[in-house]
Amino acid sequence: MAFDDTTQQEEFTGRFIRMLFKNDDGSHCVALYAPKGARKEFVTVVGSTLPESAADVTFRGSWKTHERY
Repeated sequence: MAFDDTTQQEEFTGRFIRMLFKNDDGSHCVALYAPKGARKEFVTVVGSTLPESAADVTFRGSWKTHERY
């Protein structure tokens, strides 16, 4: 995801739940993460080489609504 100076960036910390999609070379991924402190809420993250560990991960970027995810 590319950002410019006009895009407001936010921060999100969560733990990996499961990979929804990963292309063959791993350069494009879609994964589900649970926000830190949330029990039944999930956030879909799109990027490349997304971490699949049990440790909390912090992401920085902008929110977008995707028609499928």
